[in-house]
Amino acid sequence: MIYDLVIVGGGVAAASALCSLRESSLAICVVSPQMERGDRIGEMLPGAANAILRQLGAWDDFLNGGHREAHGFFSAWGSNRLEERSSMMSVAEPGWHLDRPRFESDLWIAANRTNATHLPHKLSQISRSEPNWSLRLSNGECVEARFVLDCSGRSAVVARQFSSRVKEDQLVAAFSFLVQNQKEVEPTPGILTESAVDGWWYSSLLPDGRLVVAYFTDADLLPKRLTANLSAWDRLIEQTVFTNRRIQSAGYTADAVPAITNSSTAYCQPVFGKQWCAAGDAALSLDPLSSHGMTTALWSGRRAALAIDAFLAGDSEPLEQYAEGMDFGLKRYLSEKRSVYSSEQRFAERPFWSRRHQSMLPQG
Repeated sequence: MIYDLVIVGGGVAAASALCSLRESSLAICVVSPQMERGDRIGEMLPGAANAILRQLGAWDDFLNGGHREAHGFFSAWGSNRLEERSSMMSVAEPGWHLDRPRFESDLWIAANRTNATHLPHKLSQISRSEPNWSLRLSNGECVEARFVLDCSGRSAVVARQFSSRVKEDQLVAAFSFLVQNQKEVEPTPGILTESAVDGWWYSSLLPDGRLVVAYFTDADLLPKRLTANLSAWDRLIEQTVFTNRRIQSAGYTADAVPAITNSSTAYCQPVFGKQWCAAGDAALSLDPLSSHGMTTALWSGRRAALAIDAFLAGDSEPLEQYAEGMDFGLKRYLSEKRSVYSSEQRFAERPFWSRRHQSMLPQG
C-alpha cells in the first residue's frame, strides 16, 4: 500500500500532527516503536499552548489530567538575590506543571481517534523511488509514501539526511526526581532557576508531590562519575544556595543517581524539502531555559500537518509559510537565549559562561 503520509516518531509533535488531520481523507501511517511514557524532564507547559490544545481537540482531556496551574516563578540569576515573578497579574493564560506521562498518554488518546495505521518499528532506511518514498523498517517491512513528516525528535532520522543539522552547543542535563520524607511540611510550589559557576539549576514541584531537580552544563564539564555515585550528586546539589535550601527545608532526598539527557540547541536548515518536512525537536531543539520546547512541538506538528494536507491537495504555499514561521521563531529564540545568558556576568571567565558570551560577539 502507498500511504499519502508517513509520520516518523511517537512524541508530542507526532501526536499533534495526527490530531490536526482528524478531518483529513489522507491515508496516514505512523512509524514508531512503542514508547514508554515514563518520567522525563520537561514538565512545564506555558499558557501559550492552551490555544493549541483547544485546536487539537485535546483541551477537555487535558483539564481532567491532574495538571496544576503554574503561578510562581523564582530566579537567582545575575545576582545573589532570589526574585519572584508571579503570573497572577498577567493577562496571559496560566501555564501548567504537568504530569508528563499522563499528558502524553492523553494526547495520544486524542491522536488515535484519527484513522491511521501504526507500525511499532524503527525506521532503518529511507530512499526516493519516484514519485514516492520507500521506507524500510527494522522488522524488514517496506512501506511507500507520497510525503514523510519527521517527528523523530533530536535524532531527526529523516531530516538530517536531506538538510544541515546545526548544533549550537553541548548542553546536557543531569536530573532526578526527589521524594519528600517530611510530609508535614508544605513544599513551595513553582519553578526555581539558579545560575551556578559551571551551569545552572532548575527545580519544579510536580503534581504528585515529587520535586524534579536538574543541573544544566556542557557535556565536558559534568563531574566525573556523577551517574554512578549518589554522594557526588548530593555534593553537587549542596554547592547551590536556593536549590539546596528548597530541598532541605521541605525534607526532600535524592535516593537515586541522576539520569543524563541531551539539552543542546540544534536545528535543521531547511526544515522541508521535496515531499518531506520536519517538526518538533527534529526541526528545532530548544534550550530548556526557554520552557517552550513542548509548545513548539505542538505548534510545529499542527502547522506542518496542515501544510502537508494542503500540499498533497495541490497548494504548496502553506509549506513555505511553515518554513518562514519556523525560521522567524528560530531567530527570535536565539536572540532571547543570548540575552538571558548574557545577563549573568558573575562567572564570565568560567568555560560554560565564556562559551556563551563568546557566541554573542558580533561576527565579522
